[in-house]
Amino acid sequence: LGIGHNGEGVAFMLGIDWATAAAALVGRSLGAGRPDEAERYAWAAARQCALLCALWGLVLFCFDDALAGVWADGPAAQAYGAAYLRIVSFCLAFQALEIVLDGAFGGAGMTVPPLVISGSLSLLRIPLAAIPVLHWGWGAESIWWVISLTAAAVSAGVLAMAFGPAATPAHAVSMKSGAVCLVDSHGHGLSGGT
Repeated sequence: LGIGHNGEGVAFMLGIDWATAAAALVGRSLGAGRPDEAERYAWAAARQCALLCALWGLVLFCFDDALAGVWADGPAAQAYGAAYLRIVSFCLAFQALEIVLDGAFGGAGMTVPPLVISGSLSLLRIPLAAIPVLHWGWGAESIWWVISLTAAAVSAGVLAMAFGPAATPAHAVSMKSGAVCLVDSHGHGLSGGT
């Protein structure tokens, strides 16, 4: 698992970096009364990071064994690590979208809905991973698939929040030019934690 986290960590750090930038740019734009600009920043950051993480995922998939060999203590650890890198490579772009959009929502002052989506699906990982291992006799790779699939599900939840009604009826997601910005019912940028 540590070998996989070494590879996955690169994408995670990219996501955190772009999320921080998205939060600052969205917050600044909304504070200046420019929600259209905030929308462009949110989606630009999400697209850029997803692309970079997809490329990193391709590297992990194509060079899984070689990269696992850098961090592994022996052949068994290398084999498990390579399998993890292959499996996790599929979710990295989705993970990037989720992390960056969480930052954009945070910059708009809307932190609770992404937390609920992310937290609830993360908690579900434990029973979802236990079922294939304890009841079906599957190995460690089933746990890694659960991690990857729930990461994609969290991304889908955050994207659904971006494209549909947000946390409460007082909040809506304004879609203009393929971009997202959180606004209240009067078209003003959100402030305060909701």
